[in-house]
Amino acid sequence: MSFLEAVRSALLTLRSQKLRTVLTLFGMVWGTASVVFLMSWGLGVQQLLEEGFNRAGKNFVQVWAGKIGEDFTPAVDRRLLWFTRDDVAALRAQSRYADLVLGESRDWMPVASRQKMLTRDVRGIEPELFEMRDVEMAAGRPLSRVDLALRRRVAVVVYSKKMIGAEP
Repeated sequence: MSFLEAVRSALLTLRSQKLRTVLTLFGMVWGTASVVFLMSWGLGVQQLLEEGFNRAGKNFVQVWAGKIGEDFTPAVDRRLLWFTRDDVAALRAQSRYADLVLGESRDWMPVASRQKMLTRDVRGIEPELFEMRDVEMAAGRPLSRVDLALRRRVAVVVYSKKMIGAEP
């Protein structure tokens, strides 16, 4: 059987089996579209996660204080652990692989401006956090080590509708 005869035979079979031909073509198109859709969706989710991690900081590890049992189980008689500045200093001194070890405190507190008072996320940070998290200042200046040494009362206000979901 020559190539030309094989093509004629295939076309004759396709014409005589129209429903089977249409269903096969539909399956091929549907399968291909599904694979393309799932791959692009997966790549989009991967990119979104990577952007989120990059915003938090590259090669970044966070450790929070909290409640813990003596044997590290979720026991009822857990005690509350808090990190102190001395703990952060000890981590900084003993860390072999970290380039930067920083402390950050966080609490929801009332913040007032003019006649409005709202509860907002308020953080106490170290100056290097701006560099670690790649924060760009729109105006003013970031916190400095001199501010900490002189115990200045400095506030850096970060406003983003996306972050807090409300008008200022």
